[in-house]
This record gives sequence, structure tokens and C-alpha cells, in this order.
Amino acid sequence: MSALIPTSAALACCPTPPHDDHRRLLAVWMDSLSRASRAAYFGDLRDFAAHVGAPSPAGAVTALLAAGQLGAEERVLRYLSDLAEGRQLSPATVARRRAALRSVVRLANGLGLVPWTLAAPVPRSSTPRSYRDTAGP
Repeated sequence: MSALIPTSAALACCPTPPHDDHRRLLAVWMDSLSRASRAAYFGDLRDFAAHVGAPSPAGAVTALLAAGQLGAEERVLRYLSDLAEGRQLSPATVARRRAALRSVVRLANGLGLVPWTLAAPVPRSSTPRSYRDTAGP
């Protein structure tokens, strides 16, 4: 397996977050993903960690889950808004990063670590969407 694609063993070397269950949650979640999803989602979590000032993706997950539902929704909405409006990333990229966060929180909910899931909507782009001309000849 490539060194760029983390596994649960690679995540074990990261700084231990305040809550060991969250590190284990992240390891189980990463192991459940396909190789391509693992690489993309891990990059998305690294970006989210940088946005919230966490030392690692595991630290970002701990911060997100510890914030409670309202705090987590607020952090994710601010992050998504920064991606869409501030950095002007494509809607597909913003949606994938949202999917990564929702996926890990959904697993935490399923395992009983939190009683909630994320419902943060993808922010609408302020730039109009261009469509191909499909009118024909």
C-alpha cells in the first residue's frame, strides 16, 4: 500500500487526541473506505484540521465531536463557506469534503459516541452555473 494512503496503523502514529475512542473511530472509518476514498477523505480531513487549528485529522475529529451538535454544525458551515466563497473551490470539491465529515460523524453516531449527525447543507455558489448549449443545430 502506498505511503500516501493512510491505514489504521499509519493513524496510530499521529498525536493522540484527548479522547482515545475518537482515534479508534477514525482508524475504523479509514479501514472501511476504498483506497481512492481513503486518500481523498484523508486529505479532506487534513484540510479541515488546518482550518480549525487541530494538530492532526484525529484532533479535528475530536474537536468536532466534542463541540456538540450545534458547535459542530457551526464549524462545518463556516468551513464549507470558506471553501465555497473564500477559496472558491468547485461545488463538487465542497460536497466531497462535506461528505467526508458527515461520514465520520455518521459512524460515530452509529457506534453510540454521539447522539446526533451533521445536517450542514452545501452552500450555494454565488457565481452562476454555466450550462452547455444542448439546443441542437
